[in-house]
Amino acid sequence: MKKREGIVVVGATNFPELIDPALLRPGRLERHFVLSLPDNQTRNDIFRFFLGTALQGQDLRQVVARSAGWSGAAIQSCVRDARRAARRAQRKMRLADLLAAMPSRIPIPLDMLRATAVHEIGHALVGVLVEADRLLYVSIQESYADINGAQMLGNAVYEVGPIARKTSTYFENRIAVLLAGVAAERIVYGDHSDGAGGHQSADLNLATDLATMMEVKWGFGQSLISVAADHPHHLEVMRSRQPLLRKRVETTLRTQMERASRILEQNREVLEFLAEQLILRGRLEASEIEEAVLLNRQGNMTSKAKAG
Repeated sequence: MKKREGIVVVGATNFPELIDPALLRPGRLERHFVLSLPDNQTRNDIFRFFLGTALQGQDLRQVVARSAGWSGAAIQSCVRDARRAARRAQRKMRLADLLAAMPSRIPIPLDMLRATAVHEIGHALVGVLVEADRLLYVSIQESYADINGAQMLGNAVYEVGPIARKTSTYFENRIAVLLAGVAAERIVYGDHSDGAGGHQSADLNLATDLATMMEVKWGFGQSLISVAADHPHHLEVMRSRQPLLRKRVETTLRTQMERASRILEQNREVLEFLAEQLILRGRLEASEIEEAVLLNRQGNMTSKAKAG
């Protein structure tokens, strides 16, 4: 019997929550992979791949730094534009061609940079002080690309384990971490900025949806009835149609906001110290956050701040 070649079906989406569950069952699109945006080293490797033999031996650190937040496709497009410019000039590609093919970057004013640092350190501090996902690092950008659309000026990156027992406490902790950026801004500035809400990946939106799913999906609220809906639109419709659900979600959010605020007030000195360090260095590892918390508990934070 002749061996017949099989067919492999591959699909990709930026909105996995919209996929019909029937398509994800065994025997269909059963293997799922999440591809995050590439980090510095990965972006460097992607540039080298698409450049081929061009710019061999040249330092790409400036190009890599300016491509923060880019996907592999965006890098490919940049290299293609740079190669086209060199071809039109009838010469080999130069590093300047790559830089010219990238959007110009605008420096972030110091006051905005500090507010971003305070916000991200708020996430990071609460992240290491409650039992949720493991913090890896926190970072901020010194500039933003001159393009339309929302851009991430900083982020706290966590590692989500493949297997974990996720109880109501786990989700409450996650909500506290999500709200900690807002809490930190309020503590330092008396108010928070509009970047905390208004789009699906914003802190307030994510926290609101988590609090809703605690009530309607996982049985952590006042009812054990479970609704298999987790798309933000569906959750928003449920909240709008069920005043009691909306009230319970609001109570959860207020409780965790107050909790995050208490934690940060107790660590106010380390919050401001780490925010300044983040401005100076652009990135802090989880171990550095944990060390600062430990020093603060031992009463050694003041001496470290002076040494810094």
